[in-house]
Amino acid sequence: MWNIAIVEDEDASRDVLIRYLYQYEKEHNLALTLHTFPDGLRFLEGYQCDYSIVFLDIEMPFLSGMETAKRLRALDDAVCLVFVTNVAQYAVEGYTVQAAGYLLKPVAYYQFSVMLEKLMLTLDRRERSELLLPVSGGMERVDVAAVLYVEVRNHWLYYHTVSGEPKVVRGTMGDTEQQLAPLGFARCSQSYLVNLKYVERVRSDAVLVGGEALTISRARRKPFLKQLTDYLGGVN
Repeated sequence: MWNIAIVEDEDASRDVLIRYLYQYEKEHNLALTLHTFPDGLRFLEGYQCDYSIVFLDIEMPFLSGMETAKRLRALDDAVCLVFVTNVAQYAVEGYTVQAAGYLLKPVAYYQFSVMLEKLMLTLDRRERSELLLPVSGGMERVDVAAVLYVEVRNHWLYYHTVSGEPKVVRGTMGDTEQQLAPLGFARCSQSYLVNLKYVERVRSDAVLVGGEALTISRARRKPFLKQLTDYLGGVN
């Protein structure tokens, strides 16, 4: 499911984007969730990093689209940002806030669908390389490649990363394993899900990951070693 925000003060322009999004959703069998905001101030109020795409009008009351974008980037440096504007020259400024592109009003559906197709490809790649974790005070994006291993304790998941301090979230190991197994992770016990790229050594009762010795259970040892061998051999 893709979470999309439309920040637009003009009712007619906002309705066009909503109609186009629903049309694209139907044509491509997607699940989109739409949120609309009449200005940048209300959009930024209580902002959490849970949007995939933001369509942002440039000329708005209270706070311009460009200033909204600058404040947005201070909160979220990864969300796909698309400017919607009457004036093409504004598009050049978009590079200063890493805009993914711009749509010129009046927006035509073909122009819109081409842009959205490009964004969907970007998001598909990102979904395979990033985790969106519900941390205290909002959401945080974590690079999958930076995760050493995931540990479960009393229904809490600890994402141990190369940066040191673990990210702690509520969740189940079963769901996490299903999400990360295709990305090169394997269970060595009920408690640990290991990023195979960081395995340094395997002993009879433990695997060394990032300098930490993690227990290998008897039941998990054989399938874990098989997954590790496949991974090292390029099967995954």
